[in-house]
Amino acid sequence: MSQITQTTLLPQVVATQPESSVASFRQSLQSGWLVDPRYDLFFFANLGWPVLVFLQWWGGLEIQSGISFWQVYFITTPHRWITPALLFLERDRLQANKTKYILITVCLLTIPVAVKISTGALTCLLTIDYIWNAWHFAAQHHGIYSIYGRKAGGLSPGRLRIDKWLMRGFLLYVTFRIASWASAGTTASQGWGILDYAFAVIPVSMILRELWQLKAQTVGRCLYFTSVMTLYLAMLGAVVAQNPMMLLVLTTVSALFHSIEYLA
Repeated sequence: MSQITQTTLLPQVVATQPESSVASFRQSLQSGWLVDPRYDLFFFANLGWPVLVFLQWWGGLEIQSGISFWQVYFITTPHRWITPALLFLERDRLQANKTKYILITVCLLTIPVAVKISTGALTCLLTIDYIWNAWHFAAQHHGIYSIYGRKAGGLSPGRLRIDKWLMRGFLLYVTFRIASWASAGTTASQGWGILDYAFAVIPVSMILRELWQLKAQTVGRCLYFTSVMTLYLAMLGAVVAQNPMMLLVLTTVSALFHSIEYLA
């Protein structure tokens, strides 16, 4: 009798094990997103950006100008006015990072003053805007990546610090590399070759590491990180290739990526 009972129950036990494994996998996969897969992939990872690149490249300057205008009007402008309010009106956040914000303010005042002395008012304003955007873009993208990291767990403090400086360093390098090439043209590319390839190693190696360590709970982090770093790597490639049209297309997509991510 006991043998019959064991034989009857054995298929049921075997059947429940795959079901529990699938349920566990789905739970781990769901826990790795900030909101849910569809929302994250559209608003945070912005996986549609290659389509926008293709449309602008295929449509030429006319399509690119139209996309750029509506992007600035409906997305970038609201985002720009919301940012200072959120930064300085949140008292708890301001008190917790008072020293950092003071240093940022000092840099934003002293560096443009030096530029103002040597150039003019318009260049001064453009310098302030560019420095702010460079820091803001890098900090925001790394911030989202670090939130994904905390959601997934399993990262040591040392790993988090290294990732922070590597990711922000690469994003800032690309931003200022674009500025140097746009202002000086082909002469700015002389002597940058080795440095460009050295910084390009950062995103490639970090993306390969994300893929190597891929788990159910890290899918969202991996897709977000790959999307951001691939976009900036493409911009660096456009500078190296000295392709102004492609760089214009990619920088427009970068601004759209950043603003949608922020407003989300």
